[in-house]
Amino acid sequence: YKVFLVVFILLLYSGNSDTTSKSRSVIDVVFCLDLSGSTNGLLDDVREKLWDIVNQVNSYRPAPEFRIGVIGFSRPSFGAKNSYVKVIQPLTTDYDQLNFELYKLKPSVEKGDQIVGEAINSAIRNMSWSGDEDALKIIYLVGNGMVNAGGNDYRAACDLAVKKGIIVNTLYCRTRN
Repeated sequence: YKVFLVVFILLLYSGNSDTTSKSRSVIDVVFCLDLSGSTNGLLDDVREKLWDIVNQVNSYRPAPEFRIGVIGFSRPSFGAKNSYVKVIQPLTTDYDQLNFELYKLKPSVEKGDQIVGEAINSAIRNMSWSGDEDALKIIYLVGNGMVNAGGNDYRAACDLAVKKGIIVNTLYCRTRN
């Protein structure tokens, strides 16, 4: 799971922290996290590396407006009517609040349906993305399930993201087995 955080930092890092183009003056990132039982270590890794990510981005000069949001999916406790998807934290620059929300989540052994398309749709529709045309808007879909599970088509969700100028990156978390 730690690999995903390294990849995240590398994808944002431009190679020169002294210059930031206009297109990177606003960065909105939403993590869509598979919180089913097979990814229990993921939550701990995200909590552990949150401040590393924030500090890395804030080291850019000039520092961009950097907002993070979190969507959780694949937990039955989130409810079938929501396709087992829940907004954990709307896009925010209040990293202390984000950290608090992440720590409220308990690691769980819930076996949930991984409805990836609905998780992406929730990120697109339920987050207040920047209206700045030059903003960098990214969804990181992090999990280990099959993307075509459930009734919601992930391809249509990705097409919608592209239309809205949102990049979707996927990070597959291998399990030890």
